[in-house]
Amino acid sequence: MGAIFGAFVAIFGVSIFYWIIQRIQQIRLRKKLGFDGPPFGIPQFFVGHIYDLFKHAITEGPAATPFFLNKWNKIYGSTYAMIFGTRMKVTTTDPEIIKEVFIKQFSNFVDRDVCDFCC
Repeated sequence: MGAIFGAFVAIFGVSIFYWIIQRIQQIRLRKKLGFDGPPFGIPQFFVGHIYDLFKHAITEGPAATPFFLNKWNKIYGSTYAMIFGTRMKVTTTDPEIIKEVFIKQFSNFVDRDVCDFCC
């Protein structure tokens, strides 16, 4: 019984350590690629910028939630990076970048996520 609990604790500890290393790498990647974006605090480090989305929904009301990214567009420009959950997301409203990704280099971006709550 003690060995099973010890193995569980060890696996849990290694998983947490791996997750922390991954998060630090994502933050460094955003800086390395030169993307601007919302700052990281303690809550954002653990849950990403979903924290900011929920905070916005609570303070501004659920009806204002679709306009959350418009607010960040005004602050950080037309192209910026944020972390949602465990992934870094690049958001853009620049027509030239959208044309490049969706038309000219479509084959390089076939595995991109769809942002369901944005539209």
